[in-house]
Amino acid sequence: MHEYHYALRDVENTLKYLHNDGIIIMHDCNPLTEEASIPFTEWEAKGMTGTWNGDLWKTIVHLRSLRKDINVFVLDCDHGLGIITKRKPENTLNFSPEEIETLTYSQFNANRTAWLNLKKTGYIFEYLKTEKIV
Repeated sequence: MHEYHYALRDVENTLKYLHNDGIIIMHDCNPLTEEASIPFTEWEAKGMTGTWNGDLWKTIVHLRSLRKDINVFVLDCDHGLGIITKRKPENTLNFSPEEIETLTYSQFNANRTAWLNLKKTGYIFEYLKTEKIV
């Protein structure tokens, strides 16, 4: 389910078992429209069609704010591919869970690059060549 709390639960559970050189890849972390980012029940109730990404972007913001033991960034391709590794974070955010709950798409859209730690697609090759995953 492409919603903040479901995705966060799944990532947190996966991190418990992730090998030190493992990578978690999340799809749909960079919704391009507000309509694509609404909760699924609302999207479905409105009879919307097309792309639905959910609010996975909040999961990225949460992890970058509250987990100081992982590095998180999003590749700017295919609606955003979130990359999570057991590396020292290159930079972090400072939101509380309560603040994340109230963030809006408009705020996200204005801060997309910084909040997602958005990287060009080819960055993944550079990233994987650098220091070993710890």
